[in-house]
Amino acid sequence: MIYFFIWLLPAVLTGLIVLLFKYRNSQKNVELLSEELRMERLSREQAEQNLIRQEDLLVNIEKIAHDLKEASFKLVQSETLLKEAEALSHNGSWEWSQEKNAFYWSDELYRIHGIEPESAEVDLRFYLTLIHPDDVQYFVTTLADTQNTLSPFSIDYRIVRADGSIRYLSLNGTFKTDFSGRVNKVLGNTQDVTELKTTSLKLERSESIYRAIARNVPDSAVFLFDENLCLLLAEGTSVKSVDPGSLILDVDSFHKVVFPVDHRQSSEFIESALLGHENRFHCFINQKTFKISYTPVYVSGGEVFGVMVVMHDITDLERTQRSLEVKVTELNRSNKDLEQFAYIASHDLQEPLRKIRAFGERLKMKYANLLEGEGLDYISRMANASERMQLLIDDLLTFSRISRPGDELQPLKLEYTISQVIQDLEYSIEKKKAVVHVDVKHELKVVPSQLRQLFQNLFSNSLKFAKEEVPLLINVTSVTVSGQDHEGLQNEKNYCKIEIADNGIGFDSQYDRKIFTLFYRLHSRNEYEGTGIGLAICKKIVENHNGLIEADAEKGKGATFRIFLPVE
Repeated sequence: MIYFFIWLLPAVLTGLIVLLFKYRNSQKNVELLSEELRMERLSREQAEQNLIRQEDLLVNIEKIAHDLKEASFKLVQSETLLKEAEALSHNGSWEWSQEKNAFYWSDELYRIHGIEPESAEVDLRFYLTLIHPDDVQYFVTTLADTQNTLSPFSIDYRIVRADGSIRYLSLNGTFKTDFSGRVNKVLGNTQDVTELKTTSLKLERSESIYRAIARNVPDSAVFLFDENLCLLLAEGTSVKSVDPGSLILDVDSFHKVVFPVDHRQSSEFIESALLGHENRFHCFINQKTFKISYTPVYVSGGEVFGVMVVMHDITDLERTQRSLEVKVTELNRSNKDLEQFAYIASHDLQEPLRKIRAFGERLKMKYANLLEGEGLDYISRMANASERMQLLIDDLLTFSRISRPGDELQPLKLEYTISQVIQDLEYSIEKKKAVVHVDVKHELKVVPSQLRQLFQNLFSNSLKFAKEEVPLLINVTSVTVSGQDHEGLQNEKNYCKIEIADNGIGFDSQYDRKIFTLFYRLHSRNEYEGTGIGLAICKKIVENHNGLIEADAEKGKGATFRIFLPVE
């Protein structure tokens, strides 16, 4: 048994060794497998990390792309806004490379110069051709001077566009230098300030005109204060007499100089003017009388911008006015005395005149057979002279009566008055075989007796100067006209224009004004009877009604009288 175990032991040992060897091999395999698994895990982890990094990279790339897109959009938006801002403000940007003598212009800058964008290559020589000839030297000199200091600069000048229009520009620029201090480019902007310049020129012109007017208003001092009551303007021939020391700088100093004792009323008027009210009063200053007005000054929006104080020296005017009032009183008294004298004298003259005519008629009737031809001629001449004197006295009385005021105006239809005058002159009209056409429809406020006298004198005038062997034709018409359409009438009123035209002998047009003069005659008494007062009476009647009368005629072709009477 023991031998059996001894015989079996080597086999068991050998089996154990084999098993141990296999176990070692299996351990190595396990270790190798573990290593492979560890390597595989590491490889997988590495791959996962790489994947994560790639994903992070992709995320970063997407973010960068998004940021770039957003930045690009904002850049385009900014460029669009800049172009719109430049267009709205007429302000273009530019860059000048001094080394290349080349310009970069924005689109608006091209348009400011009347050039299509990018349609011309711009350099300094070309640009000088665009500048107004009178401004080229100034532009070049200013640009050269600024290069000495390299400080920012501004130049105001004009350009001439291709269509010939002139524009005012304002250029602002700044120099850019390299590391050595040498200028390599100039940056800036140019704005079209034509509208602003035009407005400024108009304002300067208006201010100049205003100053000239204020300076030349006789015997006046003009002070203009702004809303803060600071002095803006002091002009006029009387400024020195009001403010000899030039001490007025604002309203307070104005009151101290002009009203040293009491300026309460002036202060109230200043405050009232700032509220939009106008006031004036008279004041005695430095031995002179002034009429002072306080007027609000408005801006275009209707707001009160300031106060204008106008001091008008009326010392001489008041003195002259008092003198005139005295003279007018004396003249009125003299006129009344003369009118009374003329009226009384005319009446007193008629009594002896009637006796002369009466005794002349008696001589002619009772003693005609005793008088020789020469004696009868003397009596006939005396009678004619007496008749002319009677007519002259009657006309003078009429003129004197018309010259005296006091008659009230009454509504009157022209057609009715004219028909009455035609009836009164019926015999003379039939004798001359005259035809009168009347086309008037107006009703006016007049003095009835004077208007009847007016038409009677004018119709009598046409009958008197009718042509022999030619039937007289008189046309009477009336229309409404504006005072603006005729010289000598008030623009804001309407007038009734009455025309009386005939086909009589007429007269030379050079006498169209003289015929209305008292006692003026175009013909001798041997040719046509009359006193030379009839048309003067017509003129006086029309003037009493604030109207106008004029004549238009041609010798041998008739005359036309035009009467303008105001329509209520």
